[in-house]
Amino acid sequence: AESELEALATTAEGPGDEPAAAARYLLGRLAQNHRTPGDPVRAASHYRRLIEEQPEHFFADQARIKLAQLEIYEPSLAASERLVRIEHHAAVAAGLSRPGSRRDLHLVLAQACAQLRLDDALALRHYLAADAAGIERPQLRANVTVAIGELAARLGQTDLARDYFERYLAEFRRDYRRSLVRDKLAALTAPSDR
Repeated sequence: AESELEALATTAEGPGDEPAAAARYLLGRLAQNHRTPGDPVRAASHYRRLIEEQPEHFFADQARIKLAQLEIYEPSLAASERLVRIEHHAAVAAGLSRPGSRRDLHLVLAQACAQLRLDDALALRHYLAADAAGIERPQLRANVTVAIGELAARLGQTDLARDYFERYLAEFRRDYRRSLVRDKLAALTAPSDR
């Protein structure tokens, strides 16, 4: 499969060559996920080449998302370097024309900030950007809505937390976190009580 993909990727007929873009992206995915052990350097090389050769293509956007994951989660990085890389990829996200690609890259950045305990305010910013780009899958939308409410509450942004907790309760009537979110909402002080 790899040799056939390599042949497709290297016989590109120009910037809009769909098979070449898909092949280059899949070569990156093979190196990243389907080798034991994975080869993140080789995967990143395929993603960068695709971005360089066909920067406007959908698969180039997907490569940007995967490249961000590889670069941010690189095991040997210090927290300060991870934050620099997150800011770099935030600038990339801002330039993406496809809302779905922008959303997915912001989700990667938000989740990295949250999972690696880097910066709650930065995680909140990226979750809000992902939400603004539009999240269609209900479970993901519920997760992001709760995450925004929790981060906003932790950061003292009570009005924003309340808005997102209320949105969650109105939209997700069968989600298992309803009781928890109701308790969190009740714990927030009303604006006039401050």
